[in-house]
Amino acid sequence: MLRRYSFYSVVVLALLLVSSGVLAQGQERNRERAQAALDQTEELLLRAREAVQTSGNPQAGQLLQQAVTLQKSARQAFQTDAYLVCMAVTRQAQQKATAAMASARISEQLEGAVLRKLERAGELLDQVRNEVAAGAVADLDVLLETGRESLSRAWEFYRRQEYKPANKLAEQVGRSAQKLLDMARRQDRGESQYDRRRENVRQIME
Repeated sequence: MLRRYSFYSVVVLALLLVSSGVLAQGQERNRERAQAALDQTEELLLRAREAVQTSGNPQAGQLLQQAVTLQKSARQAFQTDAYLVCMAVTRQAQQKATAAMASARISEQLEGAVLRKLERAGELLDQVRNEVAAGAVADLDVLLETGRESLSRAWEFYRRQEYKPANKLAEQVGRSAQKLLDMARRQDRGESQYDRRRENVRQIME
């Protein structure tokens, strides 16, 4: 009987030793995976900081700050050997950092588009001033001055990186200037056609 109990004791002890070894190996693998995930997040955060700093987008900056906070929490979990928690939190940090870079890219694209519209609106106003004769369009000077003031406000929005209102004003100024040009050109074409018809009649009478 004693031999049987001794045998069972040895078996249980062996199983415990094997289990503890397996758990130790699993914990070590989790530690390595967690460290790799943390390093990957740090690289991503570095790229995100550069992108956000260049764009100056407040929303991108907020997303980046959230990513940094999550990464700090992930490192704290790593230090307490909570490797699975560490990996879950650092992946959230990666998602926030990726979103920050995407927001920064959108901001840069919008900035370029708004800049082109602002420049185009200014060119159209200059074109109206140079091509439209005085008296060709009623209150031309007033309309041009209003357009200049609106364009100036649009530039102020642009410099403050408020691209949506800048974009809206630039589009409004551009459309108004184009309408003035079209109106003046239609009037010029009408006068030209009248002059040609009058000349034809004169030649016929002669």
